[in-house]
Amino acid sequence: MNESIEKSSDYFKYPDIEHEVNEFERVSREFREDGEFEIDSSVLMFLAHEGEMISLGEDVWSALENTESNMLQEGDWQSVHKYSNPGGVQKRDWEELQGKFDAGTTLDAPIIMKFRNRYHLVSGNTRLMISRAKGIVPKVLLFEVYLGEEKI
Repeated sequence: MNESIEKSSDYFKYPDIEHEVNEFERVSREFREDGEFEIDSSVLMFLAHEGEMISLGEDVWSALENTESNMLQEGDWQSVHKYSNPGGVQKRDWEELQGKFDAGTTLDAPIIMKFRNRYHLVSGNTRLMISRAKGIVPKVLLFEVYLGEEKI
């Protein structure tokens, strides 16, 4: 097993899904408004509870929507800063989060929704950017969206 995969389990734990309710509401609203599908945020949260913790492989990470993390390279702290505060509109204290990584604090894993053949980040963009810049393969919670027997 390579060292970065071993390190990933030290940084991430199963996330507090209820704490991310605003992110699930945003995703539900965006997909409804885009005409992708209509599904209530509470259903998304229920499905997230059915998800599993996985190491985020490059195949999924490179295809992941709603993140800039897959554009970064190891050591690219300038881009972490740039994407964490786009246009100065929403300030995310990525340096504080980086300090938690450095201190060995276990953080909630990012949450990824799979539907059809697509992957969409629900929460955890800054955690993923810092992971990429540090060269860590993160653990994420991955769940699938489906209606009835048909996965969408």
